[in-house]
Amino acid sequence: MKLLGNSSRGLFPLHKRLLYCTCVLPIALYGFQLWHYKKAPMKYHLHELNKLQCQAALWITGTFKTSPSEGIEGITGLIPISLHLRKLSGRSHLRYSTIFPNHAIASLLEHGHTQPLSLHKLALPNLTTKQKAKLKSPIIDIDHCLIQTYPAFTTKPVCILSPGLHLVDSFPSQFPFFFASDKSDKSKACHLNALKNNFSFSLLSPSHTCIIADGGVKNGTITAISHIWHANTRIKRLHMHAMNTSSTEAEIMAMRIGLEFALSMDDIKHITPSMLPKRSLTPPHTHTNC
Repeated sequence: MKLLGNSSRGLFPLHKRLLYCTCVLPIALYGFQLWHYKKAPMKYHLHELNKLQCQAALWITGTFKTSPSEGIEGITGLIPISLHLRKLSGRSHLRYSTIFPNHAIASLLEHGHTQPLSLHKLALPNLTTKQKAKLKSPIIDIDHCLIQTYPAFTTKPVCILSPGLHLVDSFPSQFPFFFASDKSDKSKACHLNALKNNFSFSLLSPSHTCIIADGGVKNGTITAISHIWHANTRIKRLHMHAMNTSSTEAEIMAMRIGLEFALSMDDIKHITPSMLPKRSLTPPHTHTNC
């Protein structure tokens, strides 16, 4: 790789970084699931990978070898290798929620979403609590991850499905809605500035609580995320994962988990990038006078 460029000629730093992220890093991390799990000795592997990434960062920036590795990684925009492995490990665990019933891993899991054809004699349900505590295997991490993953989001509890039991029916004056008047760029910019001012005012008020919620799809996994802000401080970050659902249902679920946490607060401001999930949570006539 050093033949492709140095600090004075050759590839641009952006192209060097792209080359490292797309060609070198996937090869270096191939099969990391075999040694990156809880209770596993990872010190040697992380040390070697940190050395590799430090050399790559020096090559990308063309700086001296005595430069601090953390600062060089920050300049080049490279994620620390330990955090990158944690991210890849979490994505790898989520993929096991969609495996087929005849998959070998499905016969070892306890909280999998697919019902296996038959359990292995050494599967987690057949082990005692003491044996599970002593077990060192990525299967434990996969099973713990699947406990927090749902086949689909149940966005509306049965108790609030009936007409007249919605929150807006009980507290109609507490649910104003703000949205852009039209789809022009000028209208969107004015609406965005109004939201920023409203959010800044709510952060400074000790009696207000803000919820920023969104949901989306990435790498086949649906994620619902809510950030709860109070007194200019983010007090909670909530997230849930699912596999068989839509992005709209994920946005509705993000609103729900945020509202459930913030129900004890005095005044709630809810910010979401789409009005469609809000319309599904409230009757259409509540939007006419807002």
